[in-house]
Amino acid sequence: MEYFGVDLTYSVNKTSYNLIEPSKLSTFCQSAGIKNGTDDLTTLVSFGEDRYGVAYRRNTTTTTTTAEDDAGDDAAPQTSDREFLSGFTFEKGEFKPLPQSVQDALSSVTNYSSSVSNVVLCNTPSSQQIVLFDNTSSQFKTIDLFEKTEAEKYSSSSDSDSKSGDDAGKAELNGAGAGAAAGAGDDQNKDKDKDKDKQKDEDAEEVKVRAEEEESDEVQEKGISNKEKAAKGTIAVAKYKVKSSLRKVFRHLFLTSNGSLYGLQKSFHKKYVNNNRVVEVKCDGSRCTLCLDENGVLWSFGINMFGKLGLRRNDKKTEYTNPREISIFKAYKVADFGVTNKCCIACCANGSVYGWGSVSRSSTGKDSDIWWTPQLISTDDLGSTVSLPEPSQKAKWRAFAGVRFIILLNTTSNELYVVNTQFGFTLLDKPKNGFVIRTQPLRLPENVTVTDVIPSAESAIIVVKKKKV
Repeated sequence: MEYFGVDLTYSVNKTSYNLIEPSKLSTFCQSAGIKNGTDDLTTLVSFGEDRYGVAYRRNTTTTTTTAEDDAGDDAAPQTSDREFLSGFTFEKGEFKPLPQSVQDALSSVTNYSSSVSNVVLCNTPSSQQIVLFDNTSSQFKTIDLFEKTEAEKYSSSSDSDSKSGDDAGKAELNGAGAGAAAGAGDDQNKDKDKDKDKQKDEDAEEVKVRAEEEESDEVQEKGISNKEKAAKGTIAVAKYKVKSSLRKVFRHLFLTSNGSLYGLQKSFHKKYVNNNRVVEVKCDGSRCTLCLDENGVLWSFGINMFGKLGLRRNDKKTEYTNPREISIFKAYKVADFGVTNKCCIACCANGSVYGWGSVSRSSTGKDSDIWWTPQLISTDDLGSTVSLPEPSQKAKWRAFAGVRFIILLNTTSNELYVVNTQFGFTLLDKPKNGFVIRTQPLRLPENVTVTDVIPSAESAIIVVKKKKV
């Protein structure tokens, strides 16, 4: 596998991008102590805010002592492969190490295995914390992504419990201790969003909702007793096999391997989607969550800011605590979807692509409007530079959403397109590249096939493999 970096801070309005060759990340990994560079990587995820986490293999040698060894014979060394955790930042085209406290906290995790999934690494475009969930003990812990001095730019309060940056170690999964641990970093995340998203185009509605969220969190934070905080580290009674975890919307969300979705506040609260299994969940930070059920129907809950929940406009109700299905997708099964700062996207199994949320006629956000319900944004006219295997074959799409961009992959032709969502979708006068919204081709070498894209705030890592000659 090879890993291309895509830096979308290259242009203020993201009308362009900066593509980083795989050799640059591999060289950085080697300088960070990963012997064979990216060849040793087993897992790569986004920790949020253009911070990435990796798991890598490293040969370790251990010496076992037996009774014969005690008698004078030399102990036989044994070599085995183990997986270790590390990470890096990717900003303005440069790979740099994570803060030392974060590296130390990741290095202290000794039981990670990508094959067993005993420890789950969070994967999110926007967060201020790493979430590690241990399936063997049903406990999770958080690690602050930023040093204290850096975090103070976004928040005046900090609940760090140790100098290493490890936020409180373990928390009880099914009780008040978990609520306390999950709530500790929530204000920090919202304050950072507030600082980072402060733009001239930001409307009064968003500012008002954020203020209400912060006020609510302050009240909840003050209501956490010392006894509840002390409950961190206690052993959980109930056990849940976690498939993925996201530090999003109303504290944390946990998606279990049996398809159940739980929201974590002061108790473990199940989110119901008509008793259907949830197969995937994605969120935008602290406002909107989309979850896909086993039947291909998309559900949403959270705050209907910019119409991102895909529900009809209702001025009397903007917050939905329980998931509601987006009705149009009862007829069109969703294969992939994504959430950004201003809009959402869904790729259907039949090749159609729908979008909803903020839209405008200009890349600078002028003449903006809101699509409250999903609208068809794809066309049959692909305008592709690569011929499809069959002339009648329809393109199939995947969506990878960061905070202010979407990368679309045409899996039929192996083409990539970047969508700038700084101000939502930008509508075109006539379709181009198979869409009625503005897209920009992302050029990769012709001898590679895209296998995955890991998006973050304003960057992404594209995972490719070379085509067989």
